[in-house]
Amino acid sequence: LVGRACINLEFYRSMVLYDPPIAPEAFDLCPLLLAHPADDKWTPIAVSQPFFERLACEKELVMLEGCGHFPYEAPGVFQLREAIRQFLDREADKGTAANES
Repeated sequence: LVGRACINLEFYRSMVLYDPPIAPEAFDLCPLLLAHPADDKWTPIAVSQPFFERLACEKELVMLEGCGHFPYEAPGVFQLREAIRQFLDREADKGTAANES
């Protein structure tokens, strides 16, 4: 019993023992946006950040204020949409600038 919910042990085992095909230190295939709920009690930023920091790619962390684990309601969903829009706009601008060079 975790957080008053039952978790399938095989699912939990797969998360704990997962071995990514590319080491984080070697991952540079694309830029990455981590939009993390600031009030997430299931997966606090302290769990996500060590892996995120190891990634070799360009990366951005956006904390979604005022929302928990699954930001499907206001204000989290609006912050998530805006973070994604801004991230994609910046990446599109980089692509346009590279093509003009």
